[in-house]
Amino acid sequence: MATDTPPAGPLDREGMVNALGRDGVARPLTVAGLRGQGFVSVRDLGAIGDGRSHPLKQRYRSLAAARADYPHATSLEDEIDWAATQGAINMVSARGGGVVVSPAGRYVCNRTLTFPESREWGDPGTTVNWLGEGPLATIYRWPQDLGPDSFAVLCPRRREGDGMYEGLWQDICLEGPGDKPVLGKAPAQMSGWGWGSRRRMTRCWARRFRTGLDIVGDHSRFEDVVCRENHYNVYFSSPSRYLWGDLLFEKCMFSGCTMAAVAVHPATQMGGCTMISCYIGGGPYAIMKEAGNGMEVMVGNCVFLNCMFEYVGNAWLQDENTPRRAVVRNTTFDTCYFQWQDSNRLTADGRGRRAIWDFQRAEHVRWLQLKEPFALLPGDEALLRVDFAHACEIQGHIGHLINNCRKSGKPLLHPSAATMHGHRYWKLEEPGEWRGQFLQVATGGGVKQGDVLEMAPGGRVRRGTRSDAPVAGICMLDAREGELTIVVTAAPSLPVRCPAEVRDGLLAKGEDGTAVAAKGAADPALLGWSNGAGQGRAFVALRGLG
Repeated sequence: MATDTPPAGPLDREGMVNALGRDGVARPLTVAGLRGQGFVSVRDLGAIGDGRSHPLKQRYRSLAAARADYPHATSLEDEIDWAATQGAINMVSARGGGVVVSPAGRYVCNRTLTFPESREWGDPGTTVNWLGEGPLATIYRWPQDLGPDSFAVLCPRRREGDGMYEGLWQDICLEGPGDKPVLGKAPAQMSGWGWGSRRRMTRCWARRFRTGLDIVGDHSRFEDVVCRENHYNVYFSSPSRYLWGDLLFEKCMFSGCTMAAVAVHPATQMGGCTMISCYIGGGPYAIMKEAGNGMEVMVGNCVFLNCMFEYVGNAWLQDENTPRRAVVRNTTFDTCYFQWQDSNRLTADGRGRRAIWDFQRAEHVRWLQLKEPFALLPGDEALLRVDFAHACEIQGHIGHLINNCRKSGKPLLHPSAATMHGHRYWKLEEPGEWRGQFLQVATGGGVKQGDVLEMAPGGRVRRGTRSDAPVAGICMLDAREGELTIVVTAAPSLPVRCPAEVRDGLLAKGEDGTAVAAKGAADPALLGWSNGAGQGRAFVALRGLG
């Protein structure tokens, strides 16, 4: 039965090594190895963990008797597993901190488990770590929904300026009350983990909640965390005014959601995150900004490295506001993969699949070394639907994007970007091959790949002529008038159209978008030196034009 007497034996370094192994907390735990080392097992406080409901009334005749062992109990309907686990947390906290261990089993709870504050300055509080017995071995289940704004596990003061919760959660699985998930519908009203600042989470799960992992706070680390079959697998909820950012995610899986793998509250952003080798998808949206007044930034100061945005139904990055106003700022996507999945596509309530990126502004966004670009297919309107960009860059495998857009008959960048001249601030680069930019096609006819282009009024482009109009570059993407094309401004060797009689030498822009022999190195319409000219095509070393 519950007791306030700590287990015998000091919590020294040798005891820790004997219990956990030489590699620290990375090894599955057993209660037998921990007894006598200053840890508290929930089984020692009466937890059963057989997967069945055991209310306190099975063991006690009155609430007063139950409260003698579990002062935090409020009803004889409270589950013994919950009362024992919360009791272990309270006991460890009362004696200055330590570790709560939940051996392998399936524990049933009817109320929220809460943790005490812990910080490195001021009032230190008490650090309470919570460890299961190994991956998928320790499972806590809430068979009844606790309702909106309720959590399975919560850091209660996480939005306060000093609401910090130093410590570790490891090898604990949470199961919500939801049944089999249905696309577009939340499986439950309650959420799983109510995260607070400064904690570390390793090999933990959450499934069948409204939100698997609800994040408020800063300076946290997540390793091998799995959230699936939730409405939102990860939710950046109404924020703390003081604590946010500096979050590290490594090899996490946020998949199989009914709405968004990552959702962002209108008043906050997904800010200061580094995600490495994470899976973010398996639902209608990979990352989604909820509609509402508040902060315009959806994603800011983030790095996504080798992440999989896979099996997405509607969009990779989605702004739910009408009109759109979300911003992605100071963010890098490096060696990331994307793929559509029709079975995860929502069509109700006017939801479409307009583009993989569907938001208003991109500022200092870098998309580098696109991974497996054969799968990067446009949506129903374009590949990217971003109205305005400032200092943005796409680098590597752009040729694949061009081919994908050509085959689908869709533009790479939506024409809406031309309305605010937001298309002009993209840097496009195929390393070692060419450098270019988006420009709008002027009235008077479309352009095709291989055309020599010249500048037209309003900063637009058209097929080249022997006029005095400056050379713009070479067309890489077919486009109709008013649409956006890709214009290459520098390349060591790029094919252009030319008359059949043209031979190697200096080329300049000619009539109808062709390249012709230049009138010497001072020709104002000079393109560059050609090689391999013949049969109506030449490969030109394009001098830097932009």
